[in-house]
Amino acid sequence: MNNCGHRFSRRGFLRGGAAAAGLMIGRLAMSAEPAGAPSPPDKSDEEWIAEAVPPSLDGYYHEAYRPQFHFTSCRYWMNDPNGLVFYEGTYHLFFQQNPRSLLAPWDMKPPSGPCWGHAVSTDLVHWKQKAGVFPRSASGTMVVDTHDTARLATGCRPTMLAFRGHDGRLQVSYSNDAAETWKDYNYDPPLLQMADPKVFWHEPTKRWILITFLWPDDRFTFRFFSSPDLKQWKLESTLKLESSECPDIYEMSVDGDPNRRKWVFNVGNANYYIGTFDGSRFAIEQGPYRMDHGSIYASQTWANIPQSDGRTIHVAWMHPAGHAPDMPFSQQLTFPCELALKTCSDGVRMCRQPIREIAGLHDGTHRWTKVALTPENSPVADLRGQLFDIEADIDMGSAPEVIFEIRQSRLRIVAAEKKLIFLDSAAPIALRDNRIRLRMLIDRTSLEVFVDQGDASLTKWFLPDPKEDLVRVFVTGGQATIVQLRATSLRSIWT
Repeated sequence: MNNCGHRFSRRGFLRGGAAAAGLMIGRLAMSAEPAGAPSPPDKSDEEWIAEAVPPSLDGYYHEAYRPQFHFTSCRYWMNDPNGLVFYEGTYHLFFQQNPRSLLAPWDMKPPSGPCWGHAVSTDLVHWKQKAGVFPRSASGTMVVDTHDTARLATGCRPTMLAFRGHDGRLQVSYSNDAAETWKDYNYDPPLLQMADPKVFWHEPTKRWILITFLWPDDRFTFRFFSSPDLKQWKLESTLKLESSECPDIYEMSVDGDPNRRKWVFNVGNANYYIGTFDGSRFAIEQGPYRMDHGSIYASQTWANIPQSDGRTIHVAWMHPAGHAPDMPFSQQLTFPCELALKTCSDGVRMCRQPIREIAGLHDGTHRWTKVALTPENSPVADLRGQLFDIEADIDMGSAPEVIFEIRQSRLRIVAAEKKLIFLDSAAPIALRDNRIRLRMLIDRTSLEVFVDQGDASLTKWFLPDPKEDLVRVFVTGGQATIVQLRATSLRSIWT
């Protein structure tokens, strides 16, 4: 992905029919099925959704290429996370799912509308997939109407409302039983062309904010609306950018200082902007910058996180993840990360770090302290496993590069270029006192690297030989020093 101009789009199905699908600017065909394969035998949308999660999960989640601590759909294609919300002790994860096929919906002929897949968790780590909802619905968001501003509550529990694109218009559904059942709320007249709606409560102005764009007429202009009740919307402002899709916005403290707060606005291709938001207009002060220098898309944050927690937690589609052979699923999400604004050498930047709950998966640990790395001496040469949380502090010394070989794929720390390189992606690094501190999450088909407490990150999907499990560290010239290295194996979330 380039810095600002990534223009992948997958919204032809929003308006229905093959003609609308022709409006797409880009496409990905990642599955083992041929791109453009015909749709499976005809069934109703509800039948396809009901069958997407089988009644018995025996035989699932332990396949050779199944990620073991990253979320994947039990079966079929998935992409954007949607409707992330915390409600009554449970984290809800909705996501775009093709309930018919391993193919992306836009690669089917005719194009197939996705549904929202659904999974729940009490710790953001262990997930249980439930039946999907909302046939033929594109990406969107979910809110909890704590104050019953929409007057849709029927009891003591606050209403959950899901906003998404559907057949070229804004569609809203609501639930009064913790997302077990849903009813539609229909706008009259309908709100047309609104895509990827982001809705949130703005406390200073005591009103709801809706951010969207018009598909396909004006997809690079984000529109900000306000409402007192989630029903009547007033246009407040517009924001023209070079990137589109999947907007998200959130306020965070800088360096943990509650008196110094900034807003962050991110879009589909993982670009983000830092600025101010007054309830009407987002004013850019810095950016665009990159959330990640590898391959993530459609980053979204969980809504309604309790103030006692206070974290900003996000997840994204690991795009483009390929389709591993003979697997019943396609695509995966990143591991949930906490976001923070920190003052770095070149200004305020957003940092990403894996959420602390990953410690619950920690198993055995190997440690190395103050050991030399030379071409003749590689003390970390026989670490075996497929699931690791690795933290390393390395003094580059005179070594031109330090290499982590992970199941035959190489992560290179290149001193002269000040880059971290894995496959076809590179992240900039700052060598402070000629040292680098890394954290790596290694799953069966993915690597996530976080540099210097999340100052930069690099996320990639890869496809190693399932029988290969060797991880080693070495140099090809000069000498480096492993100041500290901790390699902790991880347990599966599916056991």
